[in-house]
Amino acid sequence: MWKFYSLKALIFILALFLSALYSCAPAVLKKELVTQAKVIEPVELRQSPESFLGRLFLFGGMIVNVKNQKEGSQLEGLYILTDRKGYLREG
Repeated sequence: MWKFYSLKALIFILALFLSALYSCAPAVLKKELVTQAKVIEPVELRQSPESFLGRLFLFGGMIVNVKNQKEGSQLEGLYILTDRKGYLREG
């Protein structure tokens, strides 16, 4: 009986460790997506938002607020300069 409990405890600790390890992993964009995407500035998006419909683009920033609506979610974001890999850049 003791072996059964120790096996359950071992499985639980292993599952807890793996989930903690997985949750610390950074978000990674697939290399194919990054090479196909266009890096844009907020000015470009404001000038002609229709030209970006259905296209893939990278937009560095941070999500500030999300509003759920009938048509879908509306994201409010803060623009931050990033490079193609998503790292912060100066300028």
